Amino acid sequence: MRGLIDAGVTAVLEIDQAIVRGLFWHIDLMVNREDLNGNVWAPRQRIDRVEALKASTIWATEYVGRTQDLGSLEPGKYADYLILNKDYFSIPSTMIKTVRPLMTVVGGNTVYLDSNYANELGTLPVGIQPTFVMEHIAIWEAEAAAENN
Repeated sequence: MRGLIDAGVTAVLEIDQAIVRGLFWHIDLMVNREDLNGNVWAPRQRIDRVEALKASTIWATEYVGRTQDLGSLEPGKYADYLILNKDYFSIPSTMIKTVRPLMTVVGGNTVYLDSNYANELGTLPVGIQPTFVMEHIAIWEAEAAAENN
Protein backbone atom coordinates (compact mmCIF):
# COMPACT_ATOMS: atom_id res chain seq x y z
CA MET A 1 0.00 0.00 0.00
CA ARG A 2 2.97 2.30 0.54
CA GLY A 3 3.50 2.63 -3.20
CA LEU A 4 -0.15 3.57 -3.76
CA ILE A 5 -0.18 6.18 -1.00
CA ASP A 6 3.14 7.66 -2.12
CA ALA A 7 1.74 7.92 -5.67
CA GLY A 8 -1.22 9.94 -4.39
CA VAL A 9 -3.82 7.15 -4.56
CA THR A 10 -6.39 7.05 -1.78
CA ALA A 11 -5.81 3.48 -0.59
CA VAL A 12 -8.55 1.78 1.39
CA LEU A 13 -9.07 -1.45 3.28
CA GLU A 14 -11.46 -3.60 1.30
CA ILE A 15 -12.18 -7.09 2.58
CA ASP A 16 -13.90 -9.56 0.27
CA GLN A 17 -14.25 -12.39 2.75
CA ALA A 18 -15.76 -13.06 6.15
CA ILE A 19 -13.83 -11.26 8.89
CA VAL A 20 -13.02 -14.42 10.85
CA ARG A 21 -9.84 -13.20 12.57
CA GLY A 22 -11.15 -9.75 13.41
CA LEU A 23 -10.94 -6.40 11.64
CA PHE A 24 -7.71 -5.44 13.36
CA TRP A 25 -5.97 -8.53 11.97
CA HIS A 26 -6.51 -7.00 8.53
CA ILE A 27 -5.23 -3.63 9.76
CA ASP A 28 -2.20 -5.42 11.23
CA LEU A 29 -1.49 -6.87 7.78
CA MET A 30 -1.23 -3.37 6.31
CA VAL A 31 1.16 -2.24 9.05
CA ASN A 32 3.32 -5.34 9.50
CA ARG A 33 2.79 -7.29 6.23
CA GLU A 34 3.24 -10.56 8.15
CA ASP A 35 1.12 -13.64 7.43
CA LEU A 36 -0.02 -16.30 9.90
CA ASN A 37 3.19 -18.27 9.31
CA GLY A 38 5.45 -15.35 10.19
CA ASN A 39 6.41 -14.60 6.59
CA VAL A 40 6.77 -10.91 5.75
CA TRP A 41 5.51 -9.98 2.30
CA ALA A 42 6.68 -6.83 0.48
CA PRO A 43 8.00 -5.10 3.62
CA ARG A 44 8.57 -1.83 1.72
CA GLN A 45 4.79 -1.64 1.25
CA ARG A 46 4.17 -1.29 4.99
CA ILE A 47 2.16 1.73 6.09
CA ASP A 48 2.01 3.26 9.55
CA ARG A 49 -0.86 2.68 11.96
CA VAL A 50 -2.39 6.12 11.34
CA GLU A 51 -2.52 5.51 7.60
CA ALA A 52 -3.97 2.04 8.22
CA LEU A 53 -6.71 3.50 10.40
CA LYS A 54 -7.49 6.15 7.79
CA ALA A 55 -7.59 3.45 5.09
CA SER A 56 -10.23 1.72 7.22
CA THR A 57 -12.28 4.81 8.01
CA ILE A 58 -12.11 8.27 6.47
CA TRP A 59 -10.30 7.31 3.24
CA ALA A 60 -12.80 4.49 2.72
CA THR A 61 -15.66 7.02 2.72
CA GLU A 62 -14.16 8.58 -0.42
CA TYR A 63 -14.24 5.13 -2.04
CA VAL A 64 -17.97 4.75 -1.34
CA GLY A 65 -18.80 8.43 -1.95
CA ARG A 66 -19.98 9.17 1.60
CA THR A 67 -17.48 11.73 2.94
CA GLN A 68 -20.32 14.10 3.83
CA ASP A 69 -21.78 11.81 6.50
CA LEU A 70 -19.30 9.01 7.33
CA GLY A 71 -15.69 8.39 8.26
CA SER A 72 -14.95 10.78 11.12
CA LEU A 73 -16.52 12.04 14.31
CA GLU A 74 -17.65 15.60 13.64
CA PRO A 75 -20.88 17.63 13.64
CA GLY A 76 -23.34 16.59 10.94
CA LYS A 77 -21.94 13.08 10.50
CA TYR A 78 -23.19 9.78 11.84
CA ALA A 79 -21.44 9.08 15.10
CA ASP A 80 -20.95 5.32 14.88
CA TYR A 81 -18.08 4.27 17.13
CA LEU A 82 -16.20 1.46 18.84
CA ILE A 83 -14.84 1.05 22.34
CA LEU A 84 -11.68 -1.04 22.02
CA ASN A 85 -9.95 -3.39 24.45
CA LYS A 86 -6.55 -1.72 23.93
CA ASP A 87 -5.11 1.63 22.92
CA TYR A 88 -4.50 1.15 19.21
CA PHE A 89 -1.97 4.00 19.12
CA SER A 90 0.26 2.90 22.00
CA ILE A 91 0.51 -0.89 21.81
CA PRO A 92 3.45 -2.43 19.91
CA SER A 93 2.60 -2.59 16.20
CA THR A 94 2.96 -6.38 16.29
CA MET A 95 -0.01 -6.50 18.68
CA ILE A 96 -2.47 -4.56 16.51
CA LYS A 97 -4.06 -7.88 15.52
CA THR A 98 -5.09 -8.37 19.18
CA VAL A 99 -7.20 -5.20 19.29
CA ARG A 100 -10.91 -5.94 19.34
CA PRO A 101 -14.13 -4.10 20.01
CA LEU A 102 -15.70 -4.22 23.44
CA MET A 103 -18.69 -2.24 22.22
CA THR A 104 -19.96 -1.08 18.82
CA VAL A 105 -22.59 1.63 18.46
CA VAL A 106 -24.29 2.22 15.10
CA GLY A 107 -26.99 4.84 14.62
CA GLY A 108 -27.16 5.39 18.36
CA ASN A 109 -27.86 1.70 19.05
CA THR A 110 -25.46 -0.74 20.67
CA VAL A 111 -25.13 -3.52 18.10
CA TYR A 112 -22.30 -5.35 19.85
CA LEU A 113 -21.36 -5.60 23.51
CA ASP A 114 -18.63 -8.04 24.52
CA SER A 115 -19.81 -10.58 27.09
CA ASN A 116 -17.03 -9.80 29.59
CA TYR A 117 -17.50 -6.05 29.21
CA ALA A 118 -21.28 -6.47 29.54
CA ASN A 119 -20.67 -8.39 32.78
CA GLU A 120 -18.52 -5.50 34.09
CA LEU A 121 -21.33 -3.10 33.21
CA GLY A 122 -23.94 -5.34 34.86
CA THR A 123 -25.88 -5.97 31.67
CA LEU A 124 -26.29 -8.63 28.99
CA PRO A 125 -24.05 -9.05 25.93
CA VAL A 126 -25.36 -7.86 22.58
CA GLY A 127 -24.70 -9.34 19.13
CA ILE A 128 -22.82 -12.41 18.03
CA GLN A 129 -19.88 -13.13 20.31
CA PRO A 130 -16.76 -13.77 18.14
CA THR A 131 -15.45 -17.00 19.67
CA PHE A 132 -13.07 -17.75 16.79
CA VAL A 133 -11.56 -14.25 16.93
CA MET A 134 -11.11 -14.53 20.69
CA GLU A 135 -9.30 -17.86 20.30
CA HIS A 136 -6.87 -16.34 17.78
CA ILE A 137 -6.25 -13.29 19.96
CA ALA A 138 -5.51 -15.52 22.97
CA ILE A 139 -2.94 -17.45 20.90
CA TRP A 140 -1.26 -14.26 19.62
CA GLU A 141 -1.11 -12.77 23.12
CA ALA A 142 0.38 -15.99 24.54
CA GLU A 143 3.01 -16.07 21.77
CA ALA A 144 3.94 -12.44 22.48
CA ALA A 145 4.20 -13.14 26.21
CA ALA A 146 6.43 -16.15 25.55
CA GLU A 147 8.71 -14.07 23.32
CA ASN A 148 9.06 -11.45 26.08
CA ASN A 149 10.13 -14.04 28.69
